[in-house]
Amino acid sequence: MSQLSFKMGTSFPETTDGLCFSDARGRILRLNSAAEDILGVPFAQAEGASLCALLCGRMSGPELSCGAAHCPMRRKKPQQTSVMFKGRYSPRRRKTDIVRDDIDLRVRCLRAGADLDGSKGDGHRLTVLEDITAQISTEQQKEDWRSMVAHDLRAPLTNFYAGLRAIQEDVTAPKPRLPDDWILDVCLRNCGRMLEMLDLYLDVARFDAGLMPVDLSRVELAELVRAGVEEQSFLAAERSAEVSMNVPPGMAAWADAQLLRRTFQNILNNALKFSAKNGRVDISAGRDEVGRVTLSVRDMGPGIAPGDIPRMLERYRQSGARARSASAGVGLGLTFCRQAAEAMGGELSVESRPGAGSCFTIHQRDADEAAAEARRSSRKRPQARR
Repeated sequence: MSQLSFKMGTSFPETTDGLCFSDARGRILRLNSAAEDILGVPFAQAEGASLCALLCGRMSGPELSCGAAHCPMRRKKPQQTSVMFKGRYSPRRRKTDIVRDDIDLRVRCLRAGADLDGSKGDGHRLTVLEDITAQISTEQQKEDWRSMVAHDLRAPLTNFYAGLRAIQEDVTAPKPRLPDDWILDVCLRNCGRMLEMLDLYLDVARFDAGLMPVDLSRVELAELVRAGVEEQSFLAAERSAEVSMNVPPGMAAWADAQLLRRTFQNILNNALKFSAKNGRVDISAGRDEVGRVTLSVRDMGPGIAPGDIPRMLERYRQSGARARSASAGVGLGLTFCRQAAEAMGGELSVESRPGAGSCFTIHQRDADEAAAEARRSSRKRPQARR
């Protein structure tokens, strides 16, 4: 990279990245406000201080071989015109700060072709500080998701493979015979589980891209709940769980029938999976404080720690007890439920505490109110001239 040539006037460039101008010995000559925030010190205090001590001295990471003692930019006749490295930075704690978390920084040090006054110079340095904490967090989430998907797909894929090998042995034996029905059932159920997980990932991607179709109409909650409980009856019997339903007849939500059905099914499935044997799941419908229709599913599971609740609906996240469960998935189910509820004009809320179970509630507009509002809007709409 060639030397950096620019003229610095009385105003220092203000960008989202931190900018620091220093002399050949690393003494700070100018900071922009972003650099002050990152370093945790105002320019009035930092002027003349060593940038290497203030920055590199508070960084850690595998790329810091160019620290103050070995920095090629501090040699008398440096051959390099730039240095770049990443690391974890611990900002200075100011008295006004309650908490200042460590951040991830990408640092670029460049030789400047001009001094601050614009005159020719080759000893000054421009250091760019880029906060990449959010980028690192996103990359880590992606890596976590890849690991979770691989782990979750491995179990059904192993069962599917074992079933196919058993079938192969049956049909290629000296006396071939038809495979047992239970082997075919194992293969089909595990194949279906993998397809469900892949469909869930694609649906979340569609929501992110704004491509998920949403068709709002009247959805009778009693009918939806009855169908959902019947579909989950096998799992309920397997868990020896009692399922109660308290849904007033005639109560209807203004929602997409398919999205609401899948959202309810996902929540009910979670409630049954995370409930203890011989537990109980209560399903009820009502109205919230703003008049929306609500559909709640309450379980008697392990509950969720208060600190985990805000993260429960985030992508690829699960609470501690749920993440350790053998039935835990890739952490996308509740993300889908949240996005589906929001796409239909509602929301998904969670109430829980450790040892006392959890209650997931879907909030949607009342279908009768939505229809009445549509009629009022149509009457106000001016008619076209004939």
